[in-house]
Amino acid sequence: MNQPDAQKTLSAAWTRIHHSEWNQIAWFVRLVNTDMTKLSEGDLLKWKEDFRAMECEDSDLGIFQRPSENDVRYWKPNNLPVRSLPNLPALEDMQEVRSAVTQVLTDLADGRDTDGPRLYAEYYVSFKKTSVSDEKRGLPRYQIMRCEIGQPLILYSETLPIRLALLLERHAEKVRRCLGCKQIFVQLKKTRKYCESRCQARTSMQKLRKRRKDLEDKKLASKNQKQDRRSKGAVRGKK
Repeated sequence: MNQPDAQKTLSAAWTRIHHSEWNQIAWFVRLVNTDMTKLSEGDLLKWKEDFRAMECEDSDLGIFQRPSENDVRYWKPNNLPVRSLPNLPALEDMQEVRSAVTQVLTDLADGRDTDGPRLYAEYYVSFKKTSVSDEKRGLPRYQIMRCEIGQPLILYSETLPIRLALLLERHAEKVRRCLGCKQIFVQLKKTRKYCESRCQARTSMQKLRKRRKDLEDKKLASKNQKQDRRSKGAVRGKK
């Protein structure tokens, strides 16, 4: 696939996912709730494109907080090479990611302690003296260089679980278990207890039917007890 076509698939994938952090966590939840082996060929391809889009997302989810782009104190490299798009993942890669994030999201939904993936990184700060001419132009006396050095993350099974963990630092409390279908979902409101309104309505209807059935069973049992007492009274009367 050439670059323009690949960019089109990225745009289409983000139309499905949406860029907000809540929607990205919701995407991981959908992944956990989806059986990849039962997808059609077309749906599987869309999931592969979504995986690549999440892998390529450039956002402010650094291990350490990034300085503002407008802060002139921080040195910024120029002419960075354009990052090439990764290949679409194989089904095995997707299953590996799904397995890695399922335990974390399941524990959070059920109110248990859990650990995200581990990443080993080195962090340091350097201070570069500004030249006299640049200082006269208004630049600060020193420019700050912040560096993060860590193990290279190459596989989808390494990058996406780390991405989820960074998202969950801000939104872990929103991962819940639906009281109706028992699937994992992401809360929009703290009071929400069901994954969607249809699930809540379906559960409410099931509870109503159960209450009606219990009431009918109770009435029938009471009626049978009365009939038994009458039968026993008639038998004693004959004696």
